[in-house]
Amino acid sequence: MDEEQLKKFVTLLAILLIMCCLGQSQLPQESPFYIPKHTFTLSELKKRTPLSRFHPSLSQNVVVYFSPHADDEVLTFGVPIKNDLAAHKKVYVVLLSLGEYSTARYVVNGRRDQPFSKPILCPIHHRIHSPKKEHFHFLNPNQFGRARVREFFLATTAMGIPYEQTAFYKVRNGRFPRKQVESIVKSWIHMFPNATFKSMSQHDFHIDHAMVGKVVNDLVRRRQIQEQAYYISIATEMKNIVKKNKKMVKLKKLEDRKDILKAVQIYSSWNPSKGYFGLGIHSVESQFDHLKKRTSIYQYSN
Repeated sequence: MDEEQLKKFVTLLAILLIMCCLGQSQLPQESPFYIPKHTFTLSELKKRTPLSRFHPSLSQNVVVYFSPHADDEVLTFGVPIKNDLAAHKKVYVVLLSLGEYSTARYVVNGRRDQPFSKPILCPIHHRIHSPKKEHFHFLNPNQFGRARVREFFLATTAMGIPYEQTAFYKVRNGRFPRKQVESIVKSWIHMFPNATFKSMSQHDFHIDHAMVGKVVNDLVRRRQIQEQAYYISIATEMKNIVKKNKKMVKLKKLEDRKDILKAVQIYSSWNPSKGYFGLGIHSVESQFDHLKKRTSIYQYSN
């Protein structure tokens, strides 16, 4: 190798080194976040639906929450869940949908599904995400839904709900079928006939949230549910849709706020190579910002 070739080789090597460094600098830094002891594998998630693993009870000390999508159990129900746990209630949290059709999937993937589609800027990280550069697989709807369910289990664990007292279903999000939701709710009534059942209001801004509220309200009127409570979601509150028949529910033990914030961290943590996609904050950042500033939620009364 003569001197001229050596110079070209060194120059090329330097360019490659600079490109490598620039590429690395674009990768997200691993930010510290709360990591529960149990991180849940996909095989474990598949075992969460059958009701046969639950033990029916006539106890009046049971509370069942119906969470339409992953993150609702924190945003809307975080405060009442912690209050119920503080009152030594046996709390079950039921996730109704994988939430696989959220537009947040496009933001995380950096684009829509169509080849050569326009890149989508992430408003959280102020860049276009790249599965290749950030070391994760392009998320199809099912994979995205599974990732959301994983965040749900991690968040409920962070709030103090035992893993054994959670379950999830696969109701298609976007327009919950009434009969399917009613069938699920009835199965839990059959198992815990004297429980208190909690959901969002039938007047909720989100159509799926409202459907769950309508089903619960209808079963109350038919006297199949004895005790119930409806809560106003942050999205509905921010739009000031419900102007009356509401009361503020405050967190009874302020030290419980740390558990809610741990759950918020789960939905905010971005470390995709390890399965943390921060799907909650990519979906509804403003609602999480709202939650972090408060220790209360509104309860609705018909």
